[in-house]
Amino acid sequence: MRQRTISRRVWPSDFYAQVRARGQAPDSEIRLRKHIVKLKELRTKDATELTQLRADVEHLVRAVNQLTAHNRELLHALFQPNPPGRALPTGGRF
Repeated sequence: MRQRTISRRVWPSDFYAQVRARGQAPDSEIRLRKHIVKLKELRTKDATELTQLRADVEHLVRAVNQLTAHNRELLHALFQPNPPGRALPTGGRF
């Protein structure tokens, strides 16, 4: 009985060969191809987003550097004998 069941079994390679002989692609292959297309689209979208993020990081680093330099100038000017401005109170109540 067991031998008869095994002998009737269609091996995957034979099955796919039969399907291709009929001129059709197996359902699993169709699903995989659709999934591959989706993944390629996502990869392209991610690449463009990554490029934009890298550009944003460069702009933010420039802004931080500029603000840091400006802050240093203000602190340096504040501790001069005749400061051009006054220090704002920190903490405490007004």
